[in-house]
Amino acid sequence: IWPYLEVFADEAKNAVLAEFPGVPDLVVGHYSDGNLVAHLLCEDFGTTHCAAVHALEKTKYLFSDLRWADMEHDYHFSLQFTADLIAYNSADFIITSSFREIGGTNTEMGMFESYETYSMPGLYRVQSGLDPRLARFNIVPPGVNEEHFYPAHEKDRRVEAVRQHLVESTFGENPSEGSVGRLDKPDRPAIFAMSRIDKVKNLAGLVELYGKSKRLRKKANLVIISSETDASRSSDIEEIEQINRIYELRDQYQLDGVFRWRGARLDTVEIGEIYLLVADIKGIFVQPALMETFGLTVIEAMACGCPVVVTCFGGPAEIVEPGLSGEIENPNDHEAFADAIYRVISDKSVWEDRVRNGIERVRTAYAWSQHANKILSLTNLYSYWEYLNVMNRSSLDRYIHTLFHTV
Repeated sequence: IWPYLEVFADEAKNAVLAEFPGVPDLVVGHYSDGNLVAHLLCEDFGTTHCAAVHALEKTKYLFSDLRWADMEHDYHFSLQFTADLIAYNSADFIITSSFREIGGTNTEMGMFESYETYSMPGLYRVQSGLDPRLARFNIVPPGVNEEHFYPAHEKDRRVEAVRQHLVESTFGENPSEGSVGRLDKPDRPAIFAMSRIDKVKNLAGLVELYGKSKRLRKKANLVIISSETDASRSSDIEEIEQINRIYELRDQYQLDGVFRWRGARLDTVEIGEIYLLVADIKGIFVQPALMETFGLTVIEAMACGCPVVVTCFGGPAEIVEPGLSGEIENPNDHEAFADAIYRVISDKSVWEDRVRNGIERVRTAYAWSQHANKILSLTNLYSYWEYLNVMNRSSLDRYIHTLFHTV
């Protein structure tokens, strides 16, 4: 989509002007491509630009800057990293979901830290690319929509038709098209995961650790919903590899009867209901990613009364209070991760404790209203800063303009 973003920005500008009685007060960009479009719109409108960070790819792929040319055909890092430099430097303020995205940890580099100094041989060398110490960075984690994500005990709010459809399509004897495996005892607790398929999301790792654990297989079913289950319908090399790997693991550990894998893209109402169904059967939501920027699915599951076991890499480790609102483990340590899952689903009192604390954690820290109000407050602040020229950005803006039209 990169070659079409300028044209899209021009057309979006006309659509926005037709929709509003004037220019908007705020444009929020999401992801690298969306923030480049937001940058172009804000240049034309003279509007405040909020850059919402979700997943900067640079830290996810080892030596993606030094070896960018080798990966260019699949990932287009030259375009993406340049767009990041332009969009995030031009933004009036930046919101991230967690501190790790900005400053990392004692052992891991933050996503923005990785853009400060780096080299892409044959393309350019970057010094002072993105400075994570500037006052433009703000931690504003997203919130859950309370209309669709609510505790399982609030049964009068549930949509019965959606519930029945998901019971049959996900847990039943006649699942929807694109489903793999069967559940001999569908009422057993479910170890549930939901994400797209790639190496970083690590769904294959979850299948492997489940297959290795005899006591998990005896206690609970493994239920996964992902973007695809048929490698022949995918054109993404990484996705194809992971799909094939899951099939290999299913056969290796003989998971027939305890494993259901469904390829589907659920809408918001269905996503909320699937968490509620997992909570109904005393199941658990797991997030085994090798790196997760924030973990929106984690707070959605917690809001619906699902206890969680999450990766120690990335945002989920800031969401979950270990031993209170969930468990945090290294997904590379299969035994420890499996033990954490078993500890929760095998003890009713622990399960109920994690549910209760998880709901409270989301209510106090991750409500959508809190997220929206904070963005509005920051918009007022940074719009005023721009009016006063607090950041003194004129030379930076000229450089960004030159970089955009040169590269």
